[in-house]
Amino acid sequence: MEPVISPMYLYLIDLLSTIRDVSFIGLLLFGVICLLAMLTFFEEDDNSSSKNISSENDETELTEKDKITILKIFFFIFIVFLVLYIAIPTKDTMYKMLISSYITPDNINNIHEMVIKDINSIVKTITER
Repeated sequence: MEPVISPMYLYLIDLLSTIRDVSFIGLLLFGVICLLAMLTFFEEDDNSSSKNISSENDETELTEKDKITILKIFFFIFIVFLVLYIAIPTKDTMYKMLISSYITPDNINNIHEMVIKDINSIVKTITER
């Protein structure tokens, strides 16, 4: 006998729920990283007006273009996590969607007829005693 709901659906629901949870953690993490990067990259430092020109300092400093590229990468990862979190429904919603795909008017009528037959059988048994 074939199961009514395939176990594969139950596995996929659990897998997608885990991906959604991980994307939420990534969303928070990269949100904080983006904010911190913006604050550290673009804060106006009082010492920046009196630059010390040295070869060692030039090698370790990031250019504005590098800073913007890093921010774009962090922001892109943030957007990916945001889209995943928004696009993947909650586990509850996925179960509701799965169940609603199996509830049809024919199934409801069949259940209604079975319940009526069972009630009639119970009433008949009680009245015979």
